[in-house]
Amino acid sequence: MSTVEHVKRSPSKVTLGVWKALIIRDALQRTMAERFSWFWMLVEPISHVVLFIAVREVLGRVRFLSGAEFIPWLVVGLMTFFVFREGFLRSIGAIDANKALFSYRQVKPVDTVIARA
Repeated sequence: MSTVEHVKRSPSKVTLGVWKALIIRDALQRTMAERFSWFWMLVEPISHVVLFIAVREVLGRVRFLSGAEFIPWLVVGLMTFFVFREGFLRSIGAIDANKALFSYRQVKPVDTVIARA
C-alpha cells in the first residue's frame, strides 16, 4: 500500500500555474472559436498596413518621415497599436468571461485580467 505525499507549492508557483492555465485556455478559446480566427488574426493587421500605404501613395507624399522610411515606421507603429489595443480591450471582459473559475480558491479576478492582457 503506497501513500501519496502531498507536495506543498509556494504561492508564487500556484499563481504562475494559474496564469499559465488561463493563458492557454484563452489562446485556445480565441483561436478555435470560429473557422477563420487564424485567418483574421493575420489578415486584419496586414490589411491595415496595406490600406495606409495605398492612401499615402495616392496622396503622393514623400517616402521619408523625419529620417525614417515610411513603411517600416508604419508597420512598427501599427503592430504596437494592435498589441496594446487588443490587450486592453480583451482585459475589459476578462472577469465576466471567467466568473465560473472563481469557485476555485486559486483563481482570483486579477489573475484573469493579467492572463488576458
